[in-house]
Amino acid sequence: MHIKEPRKNKNGSVSYQFYCMGRDPKTRKNKLYQKTYQLPADCIGKKAVDKFLLDRQKEFQDEVEKLSLGLVVKREKIKFSDFAAEVVEGILKQNPEAYLYYNASKNNLKTVNDKLGHYYLHEINQFIIQDFCAYINQRTYTKTVLTVKKSLRPILKERKLTYEKAAEGSGIAYITVQTVLKVGNNVSSDTATKFCSFLEVPISKYFSVETEESPYSRSANTGLKALVSKILSKAVKRGYIERNYALSEFTDPVTGTEGERAIFETADELQKFMQCVNAEKDIRKKAAFSILLYMGLRIGEVLGLEWSDFNFDTDEIAIRRQSGYAGKEFGVITKAPKTKCSQAVLTAPQGLMALMQEYRAWWTKQKILHGDLWENTDRLFCQDSGKNMASSTVREWLIAFEQKNGLKHVTPHGLRHTNITLQIDNGVDVKTVSARARHAKVQTTLDVYMHRTARADKQAANIIDKVLTLQNA
Repeated sequence: MHIKEPRKNKNGSVSYQFYCMGRDPKTRKNKLYQKTYQLPADCIGKKAVDKFLLDRQKEFQDEVEKLSLGLVVKREKIKFSDFAAEVVEGILKQNPEAYLYYNASKNNLKTVNDKLGHYYLHEINQFIIQDFCAYINQRTYTKTVLTVKKSLRPILKERKLTYEKAAEGSGIAYITVQTVLKVGNNVSSDTATKFCSFLEVPISKYFSVETEESPYSRSANTGLKALVSKILSKAVKRGYIERNYALSEFTDPVTGTEGERAIFETADELQKFMQCVNAEKDIRKKAAFSILLYMGLRIGEVLGLEWSDFNFDTDEIAIRRQSGYAGKEFGVITKAPKTKCSQAVLTAPQGLMALMQEYRAWWTKQKILHGDLWENTDRLFCQDSGKNMASSTVREWLIAFEQKNGLKHVTPHGLRHTNITLQIDNGVDVKTVSARARHAKVQTTLDVYMHRTARADKQAANIIDKVLTLQNA
């Protein structure tokens, strides 16, 4: 270890250059390391200076030992925000189909950078990350709920505006126009603003507005922490930092509200829903809702279905792709299903396959009617032009359908949960349920539907008890 004579800087401060011999972590050859320390302004007197130099000497010696072993490779001053942007942009390079994850990460990075972006990577310690986790657990957002209090239908009638023209003029979906016109319906602030702006009427006259502070969901908070962990993990691999302090061993668990998993619980709810589905005149909606409930598919998988996926001789449907909206940058994209396990060939109920035969006949007529306007597609569900359909369209279909028929609100994913729950409640073994749900592990099914499998376990015990009691009678 060698320390050069003190150097006086232009700003009046004093600094010392330290030199220490170590090894190159790759070649293992001798290498001279150098580092400059600035003497603190309050370090006055020979005794204080000697102590400062001795402490820095030990600190630098320890650092050189780690550098020589490859535990810390680089000591560049790299801003967290710059490195984080590089990591996020690399998502699509690593996996060209990860559009949805890429968009979610870009959105999450805004929140992450607000708290961590100004730090250099080497400055981030466990206390900074713990403070970040405490922040995301405690944060809230202002939730605005708008309810239609007076119908706008008379204005449309007076101005001779059809739903189609109102949708086109306001820039909202046709199905959303129907929602906006019914008193008592809840709509988003954006929808109400666009519609009232188009009609040039005040929002306050037709909508009641209420605000409330709501905590973020656990899944939203988990996504933020996972992104930070991914960024720090990359920094460790690059040798910029020694540890990833976003790992669970250094932080408390992420909290937040648990999203409601609304399903059709009772036989009456299910019966009413299916009666309304069977009576639905729009066969597209009838087909979409039936597939969601009968097969338990994810909405993206439903929108990815093509007629080539159907085998009407064996009553089987192949799940080969999913389709979804990936933001303005990419639009509606098609990619492989969620996981390798998500790709499967499933047996479908005969009633569903009969409906799909009927739907295919209708679909074929539509393709002929549209002629050259129809894109060359085999998709079951598409726009009038034949272009891929966004999942928001099906969600809007379902909301309007539930409101029209006075049904309980269950999301498309809620129909998937209903399908899985029905199987468990009616004695289908968990391994089969898990295979049809296409979960990567049976344990995933057990964890998510624990309350249901516990009920099935009790039913099994009761059946055994009943059988054995009869045998001993």
